[in-house]
Amino acid sequence: MRFVLTLSLLFILFSSLPAQQMLSQDLKAMHDVLSKTYSYKDQINGDVKRTYYNMVDSLEHQHPQNDYEYFRLLAEMVEPLRDNHLFLYEQPKQEITSAQFRDTAFMRAYRTSAAFLNFPAVSLDLDSLEQQAQRADSNSVEGIYYYQQNLKVAVYNDGRAGEYKAVVLASDFPNWGRGQVVFALQHRGAGRYSAIFYQLAQKTLGFYRHVRYVRHALPLLQFKKYPRQPVYADVKAGTEPFLFSNLSDKIQYLRLGSFATYPANIARATKFYEQIRDSLTAPCLIVDIRNNGGGGNKTSGQFRRLLRKYAEKGKVYLLINYNTMSNAEAFALDMRDAGIATLVGETTRGMITYGSNTDVVKELSGGRYKLYITDMKGSARDLRYEDVGVSPSVLLNPDTDWIEQLKNLINSL
Repeated sequence: MRFVLTLSLLFILFSSLPAQQMLSQDLKAMHDVLSKTYSYKDQINGDVKRTYYNMVDSLEHQHPQNDYEYFRLLAEMVEPLRDNHLFLYEQPKQEITSAQFRDTAFMRAYRTSAAFLNFPAVSLDLDSLEQQAQRADSNSVEGIYYYQQNLKVAVYNDGRAGEYKAVVLASDFPNWGRGQVVFALQHRGAGRYSAIFYQLAQKTLGFYRHVRYVRHALPLLQFKKYPRQPVYADVKAGTEPFLFSNLSDKIQYLRLGSFATYPANIARATKFYEQIRDSLTAPCLIVDIRNNGGGGNKTSGQFRRLLRKYAEKGKVYLLINYNTMSNAEAFALDMRDAGIATLVGETTRGMITYGSNTDVVKELSGGRYKLYITDMKGSARDLRYEDVGVSPSVLLNPDTDWIEQLKNLINSL
């Protein structure tokens, strides 16, 4: 195969250059792993395959000057695959423990170390950058963001089309300093960005190929422009995954917060199903799958059957949001396509197809970088929604309570 021959030749040509040799080995290892996934087999064919191989050939001729550039080249191998369950990440060189974070002397020494002083940073006037970011349009990805109340960053265009950096302006975390780069975004079209980011505790690299700017935030990266504003589109933290209640004589509420397939959750979901299966008696039912990260049909299947039966006599409104993902997105599509439910809320994540049954992680040749791989077959239907998400028939206002909005909508009909 041309790809393998090219890698072998490059291995010889750069044998005197350890970094180039390691890059060649890691790119080959990446290809060996990715080529066995269903997403690769489904999507990298014909002209697309030739384009992909040409891209890999060009990556092998790059000369990364630092860890970030090296990781970026590896990430480009994942980017063409519409498979958002894939995850490339870096292992910590030396893990910092929670006790060390609390150790003032340790963190003071860390801030004088090469690891801290040589960490990627910008040499801009940060006060001017902050003023510039404050003037950014609220609908733009640029601006001031916060991670909880602990980290304040400016996201700005770095001068290259579609490329943005997030730079620390202020930090309560002792391992982060002003001017250091937290993440970088690249606009990939249709509102999608890929992100290379540093994990906040260990400052190790990770890659997301599908990030969206939603509700003045980058939810996948957990950075918000307005952290004190309530997020009505999300379910409150700590909400039980399975809930049932009567909102009125006309409306009942069913919360399905997880379709995870580990044994304890299957047991909990099945027990809940048995408790409420004969209780759906109101003319209208709100089914809330916001913030449902997915799972599998072993958990969701029983609720599909329940709602199909209920829909013969009642009206189902299915609440979805950006944090509705994976099997929960497939659940929403099934309900919509079968005419069982009206979808209400906002567009889902767009992380619907493939997935992993076994949580397999593959090490690249040097052991420093790892790839969480997918081992599940996809479907042509679901692939159409990867990166795109499932859109609702009724959009809700993100600035007021969603349950109240939906109750008012139902009562007005």
